[in-house]
Amino acid sequence: MSRFIHDTPEHILQKQFEIIYAKSPQERMKMAFEMAALMRKMVENRVKRTYPTYSPTQIKIKVFEEMYQDDFTEEKMKQITEAMLNYEQGKESEPPQI
Repeated sequence: MSRFIHDTPEHILQKQFEIIYAKSPQERMKMAFEMAALMRKMVENRVKRTYPTYSPTQIKIKVFEEMYQDDFTEEKMKQITEAMLNYEQGKESEPPQI
């Protein structure tokens, strides 16, 4: 069973698809990127409210975990988040190159 709620009537869904498919491929792509950015921002805001003491790095990692939890195994997720942490810590400790 999907974790999403499907409560939109069929005729409304049909109208939404008609409106979306009337747009050019470029407009649809732009809409997709805007929706993805909005979703990411919503997850980030929720993480910040839920974990107010988290550092910016911890927030990035938690957002990643929330957004991609179904896409990776636990082992792979741990590898990725450790790499993210190492990368972020490296950015903070290295002096700027001149």
